[in-house]
Amino acid sequence: EQFREIEREEAVERGGDAAQQERTDQQGRWDAVTEKRHVDPEKAEHVVEDLSALFRASLKAEGEVSLSDEISLCNSYLNIEKLRLGKRLDFEWRFDNLQSDLRIPALTLQPLLENAIYHGVELSDDGGKVTILVSWTGQELNIIITNPYHENKKSTHKSNNMAVDNIRERLQAHYGTKAKLKAQAAGSLFTTHISYPLAYGEEYIRLS
Repeated sequence: EQFREIEREEAVERGGDAAQQERTDQQGRWDAVTEKRHVDPEKAEHVVEDLSALFRASLKAEGEVSLSDEISLCNSYLNIEKLRLGKRLDFEWRFDNLQSDLRIPALTLQPLLENAIYHGVELSDDGGKVTILVSWTGQELNIIITNPYHENKKSTHKSNNMAVDNIRERLQAHYGTKAKLKAQAAGSLFTTHISYPLAYGEEYIRLS
């Protein structure tokens, strides 16, 4: 138990590193959005609100947060990218048997969605779709992210492999060795699969 507590403290430190990187990345997102000419004022206002939500989350990104808060944060991020990429980006959430008190380490999903966009959707002139399936079996939480895969194309954005390793380590620090993060390419699709044991919950409040 003492060893697990040390692991959790180290996970919090790694979560702080992820938060610092997120704050650094936000300026780049704002610059990318403001480069677009003739941005609708109302859309620009929403972007400021979404950036603020990301910034607030990065400031307090330690330990676990509610899954619903993490999903809301990811929606803020996706809305920013939607304004930047326009019709090139499509995304879809799918939920199955979720509960209101399910938890997840802070800033787990957003870096993975960033990977899906930068190293998948953005590489095609036509863009593509990111699908996020979140399901709970009653004993285990599963999150599956799929995005386009282009074997012969490389993104100009820096690799986020360190963030992926960080997420895997934090998941195992919180939930033990049964927590998994796997990623693989098959044909034109790239899939990232998170799973970890979680055996409690009440009725989930579905996002509108």
